Amino acid sequence: MINVTDAAIKRIREFLSENNIESAIRVTLMEGGCKGPALGIVLDSPADGDKKFTCRQIDFIIHEEMLEQCGSVTIDFEEPDGSGCACSGGGFKVTSEKPVSPAPSCSCGA
Repeated sequence: MINVTDAAIKRIREFLSENNIESAIRVTLMEGGCKGPALGIVLDSPADGDKKFTCRQIDFIIHEEMLEQCGSVTIDFEEPDGSGCACSGGGFKVTSEKPVSPAPSCSCGA
C-alpha cells in the first residue's frame, strides 16, 4: 500500500500542473546520498510487475517485489528547515514499514 500525505499530494499536483505533465509517480530505490540508498519518487510509466495505487486522481506505481520488501510506503513533503544542511532540508520524504538500507550515518553530523 502507498499512503500519500496532503502536503505531498499538493506539491505533486502543483508540479504536474505547472509542467503540463500527465505521468504516474514511481516509488523506487535511489542510490547515493549521505545516508545511503533510500526510497524516492520519479516520473514513470507503469510496467509489467507493477502495482498501481490511485490517490486523489494521481497514479502511484511500485514494483511488486519492492512493495513486498518495503511493506507499506508513505510519501510526505516537508518544508526546508533553513539549517543549510542538505541532510536536514525539506522535500519529499519516502518512508517504508520495513527498512530498505542499513542504519543511516551522515557525514555532516545530522
